[in-house]
Amino acid sequence: MTEHSAPRAPAEDFGVLASPSMSQWGELARSNARLMRHQGVSIGGVRVPELRRRARADFLETSAAFGCGPGTKDVSHTSDLLWFMTGHQPELYHPGVWAKNLAVSAIARAHGGLGGNLVADTDQIKSSSVRVVSGSLETPRIVQVPFDAVDDGRPFEAWKVRDEPIFRAFADSVRSADVALPPDPLLDTFWPKACSIDSESGSRRFTIARSEIEKSWGFGLVESPMGLWSETESVARLFLAILKDLPKFHAVHQEKLTAYRRERKIHSRNHPVADLTRDGEWWEAPFWVWRDAAPLRKKFWVRHLDGGGKLVFRIEGEQAELATFAFEGGRIDDRSIDRWKSLSAEGVRIRPRALVTTALCRILLTDLFVHGIGGAIYDVLGDAVFGEFFGMAMPRYAVLTATLRLQDFPSSQARAERDAQIRASRWLRWQAERIRPDEPGIQELFERKRAWLAYPHKERSDRRLRASQLRRVNREIGKVLEADISDTDARIERMSQKTESEAIVRSREYSILLHSETRLQRLAGIIRGLAGEKGAESAKSR
Repeated sequence: MTEHSAPRAPAEDFGVLASPSMSQWGELARSNARLMRHQGVSIGGVRVPELRRRARADFLETSAAFGCGPGTKDVSHTSDLLWFMTGHQPELYHPGVWAKNLAVSAIARAHGGLGGNLVADTDQIKSSSVRVVSGSLETPRIVQVPFDAVDDGRPFEAWKVRDEPIFRAFADSVRSADVALPPDPLLDTFWPKACSIDSESGSRRFTIARSEIEKSWGFGLVESPMGLWSETESVARLFLAILKDLPKFHAVHQEKLTAYRRERKIHSRNHPVADLTRDGEWWEAPFWVWRDAAPLRKKFWVRHLDGGGKLVFRIEGEQAELATFAFEGGRIDDRSIDRWKSLSAEGVRIRPRALVTTALCRILLTDLFVHGIGGAIYDVLGDAVFGEFFGMAMPRYAVLTATLRLQDFPSSQARAERDAQIRASRWLRWQAERIRPDEPGIQELFERKRAWLAYPHKERSDRRLRASQLRRVNREIGKVLEADISDTDARIERMSQKTESEAIVRSREYSILLHSETRLQRLAGIIRGLAGEKGAESAKSR
C-alpha cells in the first residue's frame, strides 16, 4: 500500500500518526469484511469465510483460557462483529507501541465492534532488562535495569521467571539507578499488578497487568497469545496448507522477496526477511520449531513424498526425523489435524515466523489490522506472497504510532547550533575571504588567493600548481584565524555533547513504566478523540 511507504513517527510530543486517518478505519474495516465474506478460496479444504468463523471462535476460547477474554459468557454474537486488531511482543514497550492497543480499543468501541490483540509471544526475548536514563539532564547515561535473569534467547512463550527476587525488586532497582522519575510513574501501578499475578510466565504477567490498566482507563482488548492460538484447529489447517504445497510457497516467496529487494535497492539476504533455503530434498518452512526441554527456536525442515501426499518433518540439528504425515486422498482432514496437534502433546512447538504471523491474523481473524511503523514493512511483502500463494485479494491494513517523551522538553536547538558551527568552521578554513572580507592583517593573503583562483588551469601541470598554491594560502589564512577556528571547534564539541545528551533524554523509546501516568492518560484521551467521541453512534451494519 503506497500510503504506508516509509511512515515516520511524529516529531512532537502527543503527536499521533495514523495512515489512513482513524476517521476512515470503520469504512476500511467494513470493506475488508465484505471482501473476506465473499472469498471463494479454500484453505486446507475449508472456505475462507467458514475458516474465519472457526478461527474467531478458537481465538475467543484461547483468550478466555489465557485470562483476557471478552468478559462475558455470551459470546455467540461476537464473531459477527467488526473485528479490529493489533499485535506485538509482550514487552515493556514505549508509548508509541502502546498507542496501537488504545487506538484499536477506541475504534472498536466507536463502531460497536471487537478490539483484539494477538500477543506475539513466539518471538524471542531480546532483553530481560529496561533501559533507563540515569544522572542529570546535562550528563545523562543509559543504564540497564534487569527484571529477570533470562538471557538465552528463548521465546516469550517459554519464559518462566527465573529469578523471582530480581523480578519483585525491579521497581526499587529502577529508583536505585538514580532515575528522575515523574511523581506518578506508571511503574507504581504496573509493577505491583505484575507481581500479584499467580503465574510463572513473565509474558502472562506483563500482558495481564497492562490489560488491567487499559480496562481501568476505559479501554481494553480481547487478547490471546500466538502460542495458544496457533495450536487450534483453524490455524493448524492453514499451517498444513502451506506445508503441503511448500515448493510452491518457496517459489512465490523468493520471487516476491527478490522483487521487493530490487525495488528498494536492498542488498542484504536477511532483509526484510531471510531467504527460505533448500537442502537437497529438504525444504525450509516459514516456521520456527523447538522442544519444551530446549526452548530455543530452530529451523523446521520438510521433505515431500508421493507428490506431496506425505510429509516428513525434521528439526534443524537433529538426526532423527520428527514425524511423518500422510494425507488421506491428498486432503487435509480431521485425522491430519489431530496428528499435527499431537506434536504439541509431545512437547514440540511449531510456530509461525513474522510474515505468517500477521497473515494469519489478517486472513483468519480481523477486519482491520493495525500495524506499527515497523510491522507495516513486513506486510507489503506478505500481501504479495500470500495473495499469490492462496490466490486471494488480501485485506488492507492501517498504521499507527505516537510520540511521547518522558517530559515536556523545550524545543531542541543543540543540533542546529552544532551544524551551524560546523559550517562556520569549514568557511573559516577554506573560504574565509567570503565571511571575513574586511579582516585586518590578511588582505594580502586574500588577494593572493583570488589571484590563484583566477590562474589558468586548462593544463594538468597548471591545475596541480594552482591546487597546491591554494592549499598553501588556506593554511596561512588558517594560522592567522587560528584562535577563531579553535573557538569554533570548541563550540562544536560543546554542542556535540549537548546534542548527544538531548538525544538520550528526548528519545521516544523509553518504556511506558518510566512515563507519567497522567501524561499517558492524556495521550489515551487524544487517541480516543481521533477514534470518535465516546458514545458516538455505532456504524451501520456491514
